[in-house]
Amino acid sequence: MTDISNLGLPRTQLERLRFVEMQLLFNRRFVIKQLIEEFGITRPIASNDIKTYMSVFPDNIKPYSAKDKCFRPYQTFAPQLIDEREAFNKFMNKEPLSNAYVGNVPFLARTQHKGVLAALLGAIENGYVVEAIYASMGNPVGMKRMILPTKLIRASNRLHVRAYCLERKEYRDFTLSRFLNVPRKTALHEKIDKLPKDSGMDTVVIIVIPNPALPEKARLLIESEFEIKQERKYLVEAFAVQYFLQDNLLPSSEAEHALEHIEPLKYPLVVKNWSNIKASLFAAT
Repeated sequence: MTDISNLGLPRTQLERLRFVEMQLLFNRRFVIKQLIEEFGITRPIASNDIKTYMSVFPDNIKPYSAKDKCFRPYQTFAPQLIDEREAFNKFMNKEPLSNAYVGNVPFLARTQHKGVLAALLGAIENGYVVEAIYASMGNPVGMKRMILPTKLIRASNRLHVRAYCLERKEYRDFTLSRFLNVPRKTALHEKIDKLPKDSGMDTVVIIVIPNPALPEKARLLIESEFEIKQERKYLVEAFAVQYFLQDNLLPSSEAEHALEHIEPLKYPLVVKNWSNIKASLFAAT
């Protein structure tokens, strides 16, 4: 990030410029009305904020587009005023409460190289292939991968990007914290129009029910707690089925599915249509 002390801007204006940068990063567009409504300022002040941002970071924001009726980031956009991971948590409204009456259980933080998130979001928006060094448990030192990112995912306390891998010739999920450098645009920068269909984007219906093996009073508690009297259907993309089950503490393997009948208190909620969703369990690689 840029050293804001060198910019000589008022603190209140810096907060507004951070807001502009968040919109450019995550929404890939920005309109002046957003500043006016978010901070209760006049249009001249908001317009001046945009002019200031454009003058300080000219490589980040394109001139106003009359066609799109908004400002958009350049493909070279890189956040200068915000921390990507902190901004992502704030943007997704996941900031924990913090006061004398609320205790918080910390998550294990993952290191993420600055610029990775912005580079991947830019590739998704503009439809180009990027090259990066990516590490895995099987290859912890990393290897070069060429991927076409398609979607950002947050699950299991980490960020993933769904992408078509040109080496494996298939769609896979890549954890952002395992990119060892900032993905860069490749010579294959043109949009690829003949990609195979991503079956991981197909919608899967998951039917969640209170565990029938629970004692009656326990089952009634679960019905009330989760507001699931009989069943509730969730529409989940195939690649995210595993994440959905794990994050919601539902049985996510054959062994756990077998165990739900023996230890119902461990799995108070279960999947009714287990046999129908097993094929989707490993769609997220």
